[in-house]
Amino acid sequence: MGGSMRPPVEYLRVGFGKRLLAVILDGIMMVALIFALAMVLVNMGVQTSMISSEEIDQLYGVYSMLGIPESQIDYILEIVQSMSFTSVIVGLLYSMIEMAIGSSPGKLVFGLKIAHADGRRGNVALFAKRWAVKHISSLLNFIALLPALAFFDYIAGFASFVIFIGCFFALGEARMALHDRVAQTAVFHKEDIQ
Repeated sequence: MGGSMRPPVEYLRVGFGKRLLAVILDGIMMVALIFALAMVLVNMGVQTSMISSEEIDQLYGVYSMLGIPESQIDYILEIVQSMSFTSVIVGLLYSMIEMAIGSSPGKLVFGLKIAHADGRRGNVALFAKRWAVKHISSLLNFIALLPALAFFDYIAGFASFVIFIGCFFALGEARMALHDRVAQTAVFHKEDIQ
């Protein structure tokens, strides 16, 4: 018995705290990237219109009531519209990264990676399955864009709530969020993956 014994896999899984820190870091990085890209587009004069004219009118009214000069309102609205556009791009980019390598940029900073629940190395199919379960509400919202399937918006809201509450399952002994349990995945330090 000269080799070292491996602890139970539950002890190797990363718990809620470090995962939460990775999510917070991801959020900070995403907002910074969204804003930076939006500012580049605005300063290049690129028109990105993902906000309806009614919403623009509402924002214009709010900014006017706050006493913001009209010239600044136009600039602020350009930034808001560009941020709407760049948030879609950055969201897709983050999703593709996580599905391709099994780690978001925030997880990478902390040396974390998604794997099979038993600690075996994962693959793109596993990462994509976990992503789909975790982001089911986004997928349902996308389906709800079709007028005949608008009711999916309500289902998406419920799914979002369930997934949010399910994140707290990572506080348990198994250290697996609901989306991990469904996808049979867990988050590990890279060096603990077999």
